[in-house]
Order: sequence, then C-alpha cells, then structure tokens
Amino acid sequence: MSSKAYRDSQKGFLLIELVVTVTVVAIVITSILTLYSFIFNSEQRENAKLQASLFAQEAMEAVDFVARYDWNQMQNGTWHPVITGGVWKLEANDEILNGRFTRSVVIESVSRSLTSNGHAYSDIVTSGGTNDPETKLVTATVSWTLAGIARSVSYQMYQARDESKVVGQNDWSGGPGQQNFSDITRFAEGENVDY
Repeated sequence: MSSKAYRDSQKGFLLIELVVTVTVVAIVITSILTLYSFIFNSEQRENAKLQASLFAQEAMEAVDFVARYDWNQMQNGTWHPVITGGVWKLEANDEILNGRFTRSVVIESVSRSLTSNGHAYSDIVTSGGTNDPETKLVTATVSWTLAGIARSVSYQMYQARDESKVVGQNDWSGGPGQQNFSDITRFAEGENVDY
C-alpha cells in the first residue's frame, strides 16, 4: 500500500473516531443533565412535601388546643385554624397558604358500638352504633400542585373531649327557662323533669 493510500484510509478512520467521540460526549452530557434535573425536581418535591406536612401538623396541634379549651368549636364541617387574640380558633372552609398550599380540617362525628344510660362507649364503628358527642374524627389535609401533578398530605386522629364541664345539679325546683347556669335550682328546658 502506498503512503498516499495509507493516509487517505487514516482520514476515514479519523472521521469515524471523531463521530464516535462526539456521540459519546453527547450521551454523557445528556445523562448528567437528566440526572441533575431528576435531583432538582426530587428536591423540590421533597421540600414541598415537608412544608405541607408541617402545615398539616400545625393544624392538628391547633385542633387539639381548640378541643381542650373550647369544645363547642368542635362542630362537624370543614374548617381551618387561625390565631385570634393569641388563641387558636377554627374558621369555616379551607385556606390558601403561601399562595400554593390549600389546608383544610374536616371534623366528623364518631359512633361507638355500645350504649348504656344514653352514653356511647366501647369500640368506634364506621356504620351503625350510637353517636359519641365526646369524640370527633379530625382529618387535616394540605394539597398542592407540582409540575402539573396534584399532591396531598393528610393526618387523621380521634379527638376526645378532655374535660367535660358537667354541672352537678340535683334540685330542679326553680323550673325551666334558664339559658346560662346561674341559679342552681333552674334548668334550660326538658321533659320528664319533676320540679
């Protein structure tokens, strides 16, 4: 083989080597960019999930506070927690947090399998049973959208009334008509009361 023919064949190999090198470099760069994009999106997803979890936990703590100090607010429905006068309260409907997250607290009645003397007790049941006014099912949910995908975090708990403010009354001689407990001989209203 002459030296000119040898040089011409080497030019062909050089061109093939150049194409292979460029292809390998393109594949490596594409893989690195894909990995970086995955890591970045994963970090965004986890940060949003962490923030949503914190918002949901805060809602559960607020409901626990409300249940301890103002059980009358523990009404069935959809609520969101707010601080009013330095105290947690529940307001109707859900709320938007940071322009991105939707938070709601749903409070539902709880039924128990047995009843005695007008009081529900024993196991919690999902159907049938007797309403237990001293226990509520609370679900805090925070939802958001990331990269066009709807996501949510939910926490659920049974909230029992810690301190039942029961009035010990054994004299009803004053009769009905009292809305606020101020006279120990009167009551609000009722049937089958011998006074």
